[in-house]
Amino acid sequence: MFKLGTTIAITLILLIFSIYEIFLDAPFLALTFFFTAILTPWTIFAGLESIFKSEFTKMMVILITFSSIAHAFDSNNLTKPGYIKDNVELFSKSLRIKNCPYDAQHDDKKRLAFNKLKKVLVTTCGMQNYADLTLLTSDLVKARYLDPATGALDSIYNELTKKDIVTCKDVARQLEVLCPGQLNL
Repeated sequence: MFKLGTTIAITLILLIFSIYEIFLDAPFLALTFFFTAILTPWTIFAGLESIFKSEFTKMMVILITFSSIAHAFDSNNLTKPGYIKDNVELFSKSLRIKNCPYDAQHDDKKRLAFNKLKKVLVTTCGMQNYADLTLLTSDLVKARYLDPATGALDSIYNELTKKDIVTCKDVARQLEVLCPGQLNL
């Protein structure tokens, strides 16, 4: 009875996350959760040895791996058209940006905040593509080497503990608000 209840609970959680990811516009992650939801009861009732013997299980593991890899590429900013070019342009602008002039911003506090934040822009824009590449590499390694259960747990954990990452464009927008017209966004 415990085995059946646990199986149903795990399968329902995976199906719920599959539907949730569809609404978040992450179709490949939704597929990964869906395939894992199908594989879970099969593995629990057929036994762990079915992972190595069953053709169905092997096929599901392949589908989970491919959908995980597709999600890694689909969700990473580096694969978005024009993203790298925009970051390089912002980095180039960040190197040439001067202090906020009084004519552009009369508020001394905002000018001071702009002058401090422009240093953050250089660092953030300079490292943005490397940070995105590191994230893509990490996601690809997880997709390839984690088993379906561990991969699903990792994805659920990351979804529940996700923190907003400040990007190069976020810092540039903040600077534009503090001192309009300096970056010409």
